[in-house]
Amino acid sequence: MKILLSAAAFVFSVGASAQWTVVNLHPAGATHSSAHGAGDGQQVGAARLGGDYHAGFWSGTAQSWVDLTPVGISNASATDAHGGQQVGYYTSGIGNSRACLWSGTAGSFVDLHPLGATVSLAHGVHAGKQVGFDDLVGHFHAVLWSGSAASRVDLHPAGAYLSRASVCLALSKSAPLS
Repeated sequence: MKILLSAAAFVFSVGASAQWTVVNLHPAGATHSSAHGAGDGQQVGAARLGGDYHAGFWSGTAQSWVDLTPVGISNASATDAHGGQQVGYYTSGIGNSRACLWSGTAGSFVDLHPLGATVSLAHGVHAGKQVGFDDLVGHFHAVLWSGSAASRVDLHPAGAYLSRASVCLALSKSAPLS
Protein backbone atom coordinates (compact mmCIF):
# COMPACT_ATOMS: atom_id res chain seq x y z
CA MET A 1 0.00 0.00 0.00
CA LYS A 2 1.36 3.38 -0.95
CA ILE A 3 0.60 6.34 1.20
CA LEU A 4 0.75 9.84 -0.23
CA LEU A 5 1.92 12.36 2.29
CA SER A 6 1.84 16.08 1.83
CA ALA A 7 3.13 18.69 4.16
CA ALA A 8 2.74 22.41 4.30
CA ALA A 9 4.65 24.80 6.45
CA PHE A 10 3.10 27.99 7.63
CA VAL A 11 5.15 30.65 9.32
CA PHE A 12 3.43 33.41 11.22
CA SER A 13 5.28 36.28 12.73
CA VAL A 14 3.79 37.56 15.95
CA GLY A 15 3.10 41.26 15.72
CA ALA A 16 3.56 41.44 11.93
CA SER A 17 0.80 43.11 10.00
CA ALA A 18 0.10 43.61 6.34
CA GLN A 19 1.25 46.92 4.93
CA TRP A 20 -1.01 47.91 2.08
CA THR A 21 -3.17 50.74 0.91
CA VAL A 22 -6.37 50.68 -1.13
CA VAL A 23 -6.82 53.39 -3.76
CA ASN A 24 -10.25 53.76 -5.33
CA LEU A 25 -9.64 54.45 -9.04
CA HIS A 26 -13.31 54.46 -10.08
CA PRO A 27 -13.71 57.52 -12.36
CA ALA A 28 -16.52 60.02 -11.82
CA GLY A 29 -19.53 59.27 -14.03
CA ALA A 30 -18.63 55.62 -14.60
CA THR A 31 -21.07 52.85 -13.67
CA HIS A 32 -18.35 50.17 -13.63
CA SER A 33 -14.55 50.16 -13.79
CA SER A 34 -11.77 47.60 -13.73
CA ALA A 35 -7.99 47.73 -13.76
CA HIS A 36 -6.17 45.17 -15.92
CA GLY A 37 -2.51 46.09 -15.72
CA ALA A 38 0.07 48.59 -14.57
CA GLY A 39 3.44 49.96 -15.57
CA ASP A 40 5.57 53.07 -15.16
CA GLY A 41 3.22 54.64 -12.62
CA GLN A 42 0.12 54.09 -14.75
CA GLN A 43 -2.77 51.74 -14.08
CA VAL A 44 -4.74 50.65 -17.17
CA GLY A 45 -8.17 49.17 -17.69
CA ALA A 46 -11.69 50.19 -18.62
CA ALA A 47 -14.62 52.19 -17.31
CA ARG A 48 -18.24 51.94 -18.39
CA LEU A 49 -19.29 55.41 -19.49
CA GLY A 50 -22.80 55.54 -20.88
CA GLY A 51 -23.46 52.21 -22.56
CA ASP A 52 -19.90 51.36 -23.63
CA TYR A 53 -16.64 50.42 -21.96
CA HIS A 54 -13.86 52.92 -22.56
CA ALA A 55 -10.16 52.05 -22.36
CA GLY A 56 -8.14 54.36 -20.19
CA PHE A 57 -5.45 54.82 -17.62
CA TRP A 58 -4.94 56.34 -14.21
CA SER A 59 -1.88 57.74 -12.48
CA GLY A 60 -2.75 56.73 -8.93
CA THR A 61 -6.05 58.57 -8.37
CA ALA A 62 -9.61 58.40 -9.67
CA GLN A 63 -9.32 62.05 -10.78
CA SER A 64 -6.34 61.22 -13.04
CA TRP A 65 -8.48 59.02 -15.38
CA VAL A 66 -7.63 59.54 -19.07
CA ASP A 67 -10.14 58.15 -21.57
CA LEU A 68 -8.21 56.61 -24.48
CA THR A 69 -11.20 55.58 -26.58
CA PRO A 70 -11.60 57.67 -29.73
CA VAL A 71 -15.01 58.67 -31.09
CA GLY A 72 -16.49 55.85 -33.18
CA ILE A 73 -14.82 53.05 -31.20
CA SER A 74 -16.85 51.11 -28.64
CA ASN A 75 -16.11 48.66 -25.88
CA ALA A 76 -12.36 49.09 -25.49
CA SER A 77 -10.00 48.07 -22.71
CA ALA A 78 -6.33 48.72 -21.95
CA THR A 79 -4.22 45.81 -20.69
CA ASP A 80 -0.66 47.11 -20.15
CA ALA A 81 1.40 50.31 -20.03
CA HIS A 82 5.06 51.18 -20.36
CA GLY A 83 7.13 54.08 -21.64
CA GLY A 84 4.16 56.34 -22.30
CA GLN A 85 2.36 53.71 -24.38
CA GLN A 86 -0.73 51.69 -23.56
CA VAL A 87 -2.03 48.56 -25.34
CA GLY A 88 -5.30 46.71 -25.36
CA TYR A 89 -8.19 45.97 -27.63
CA TYR A 90 -11.55 47.21 -28.82
CA THR A 91 -14.60 45.48 -30.25
CA SER A 92 -15.30 46.04 -33.93
CA GLY A 93 -18.76 46.57 -35.38
CA ILE A 94 -19.10 42.82 -36.03
CA GLY A 95 -18.13 41.91 -32.45
CA ASN A 96 -14.53 40.79 -32.92
CA SER A 97 -11.72 42.06 -30.72
CA ARG A 98 -8.97 44.08 -32.39
CA ALA A 99 -5.55 44.88 -30.89
CA CYS A 100 -4.67 48.55 -30.47
CA LEU A 101 -2.04 50.93 -29.15
CA TRP A 102 -2.17 54.42 -27.60
CA SER A 103 0.42 56.96 -26.55
CA GLY A 104 -1.48 58.69 -23.76
CA THR A 105 -4.42 60.19 -25.68
CA ALA A 106 -7.48 59.06 -27.63
CA GLY A 107 -6.04 60.89 -30.66
CA SER A 108 -2.95 58.67 -30.62
CA PHE A 109 -5.02 55.50 -31.27
CA VAL A 110 -3.35 52.94 -33.60
CA ASP A 111 -5.21 49.87 -34.83
CA LEU A 112 -2.75 46.93 -34.72
CA HIS A 113 -5.22 44.42 -36.18
CA PRO A 114 -3.65 42.72 -39.22
CA LEU A 115 -5.52 42.54 -42.51
CA GLY A 116 -7.36 39.23 -42.76
CA ALA A 117 -7.33 38.36 -39.06
CA THR A 118 -10.62 37.55 -37.34
CA VAL A 119 -9.41 38.41 -33.81
CA SER A 120 -6.41 40.16 -32.27
CA LEU A 121 -5.49 41.37 -28.79
CA ALA A 122 -2.45 43.23 -27.47
CA HIS A 123 -1.43 42.20 -23.95
CA GLY A 124 2.03 43.66 -23.33
CA VAL A 125 4.11 46.72 -24.22
CA HIS A 126 7.73 47.61 -23.57
CA ALA A 127 10.36 49.75 -25.30
CA GLY A 128 8.19 50.49 -28.34
CA LYS A 129 7.22 46.84 -28.92
CA GLN A 130 3.80 45.30 -28.40
CA VAL A 131 2.88 41.62 -27.99
CA GLY A 132 -0.33 39.63 -28.04
CA PHE A 133 -1.99 37.24 -30.43
CA ASP A 134 -4.15 37.12 -33.54
CA ASP A 135 -6.19 34.60 -35.48
CA LEU A 136 -4.90 35.12 -39.02
CA VAL A 137 -4.61 31.45 -40.00
CA GLY A 138 -7.52 29.77 -38.18
CA HIS A 139 -6.02 29.58 -34.69
CA PHE A 140 -4.19 31.87 -32.28
CA HIS A 141 -0.59 32.83 -33.03
CA ALA A 142 1.62 34.87 -30.69
CA VAL A 143 2.64 38.08 -32.44
CA LEU A 144 4.94 41.07 -32.00
CA TRP A 145 4.22 44.57 -33.30
CA SER A 146 6.39 47.68 -33.50
CA GLY A 147 3.68 50.34 -33.54
CA SER A 148 1.67 49.39 -36.63
CA ALA A 149 -0.38 46.53 -38.07
CA ALA A 150 2.12 46.27 -40.95
CA SER A 151 4.98 45.59 -38.49
CA ARG A 152 3.42 42.26 -37.36
CA VAL A 153 5.89 39.44 -36.71
CA ASP A 154 4.55 35.93 -36.14
CA LEU A 155 6.17 34.41 -33.01
CA HIS A 156 4.35 31.08 -33.26
CA PRO A 157 6.67 28.12 -32.53
CA ALA A 158 6.91 25.45 -35.22
CA GLY A 159 4.73 22.45 -34.42
CA ALA A 160 2.52 24.26 -31.91
CA TYR A 161 -1.22 24.55 -32.45
CA LEU A 162 -1.89 27.68 -30.36
CA SER A 163 0.34 30.38 -28.94
CA ARG A 164 -0.13 33.72 -27.18
CA ALA A 165 2.30 36.34 -25.95
CA SER A 166 1.39 38.18 -22.76
CA VAL A 167 4.46 40.01 -21.51
CA CYS A 168 6.85 42.20 -23.44
CA LEU A 169 10.27 42.77 -21.87
CA ALA A 170 13.45 44.29 -23.20
CA LEU A 171 16.75 42.56 -22.49
CA SER A 172 19.89 44.53 -22.00
CA LYS A 173 22.67 43.65 -24.43
CA SER A 174 25.05 43.53 -21.48
CA ALA A 175 22.91 41.10 -19.48
CA PRO A 176 23.78 37.47 -20.33
CA LEU A 177 20.95 34.99 -20.70
CA SER A 178 21.19 32.02 -18.39
